[in-house]
This record gives sequence, C-alpha cells and structure tokens, in this order.
Amino acid sequence: MKKALLSLFALAIVIMACKKEDSVTKTPGEYLKAHTWATISMTINPANDWYQTGNKITDLYAALDECEKDNRLEFDADSTYETLTEAIKCQVGEADKIKNGSYSISKDQKYITRPDFTVPSLIKEISDSKAVFETTFTDKDKVQYVITETYMAK
Repeated sequence: MKKALLSLFALAIVIMACKKEDSVTKTPGEYLKAHTWATISMTINPANDWYQTGNKITDLYAALDECEKDNRLEFDADSTYETLTEAIKCQVGEADKIKNGSYSISKDQKYITRPDFTVPSLIKEISDSKAVFETTFTDKDKVQYVITETYMAK
C-alpha cells in the first residue's frame, strides 16, 4: 500500500513538473506577432464628442463604419503594423493592406506605442486569444479620458 501511494505521489510530481515546463509565457510582442487582431470593442470614458457630431458617446466601436469593423491589425517582426482590410472596403479599390507605421513595446513590457495615439497605451491584458490596450490622455480642457480597445486573435 505504501509503495502504491509513493508511486502515485511521484507520478503527481512528474505531471506537475511537466505542466510548469509547458506554460512558457510569451512577451507582448510575441503574442502580437503570432496573430492578426480584430477589434471587438473600443470605448471612451467619460463620454466624448469623438466624431464631432454634437453627440457624446462612450462606445467608439459602435460608431465605426461597417467597413472599419471587419478590419484586422497585423503586427510584423520589423516593428511595423498594418491594417488588413477585409471583405467590406471603405473605398472602391482600397488596398488589402494599409501601412500604419511602426510600433514599439516598452522595456518593462507594459506599454505599446503606436503612431495613431500621442501617448503610449497600457497593455492591460494579452494572450493568444485576446489583447486589451488602455490609453489615458488629457484634452485641452483638462478632462482626462481613457480609451479601452479590445481585440480578438484571428
């Protein structure tokens, strides 16, 4: 009975050790480059007249044109990223790939800098299935806003 219990205990240790080796954590850059990313949510808080229509909104994604909602982002190894335009094009003859510029990840792996934001975005969450970026900025009237972008890996 003691041998069986000892063997079971040894087997459990081996299994736990194998699981630890399998759970290698990737860097944010490795996650970004491993997939293309579809926007599934984009919000701003507090509400803002983002599109200058006279209406303050919090759901920026809902206000996007349909042709923008099906786009994906592709982060390349050379630290550039592109928008992949999908089935619904915004303009006749629109390219399948649109260069956005370069991106960088901070040394502490907590922030991403992209040319479409004037300040770095906090990498709030990133995995092989989901990425969440949070960008905080203050406008000319000293109002602080937070934009939260959520992407799903494709």
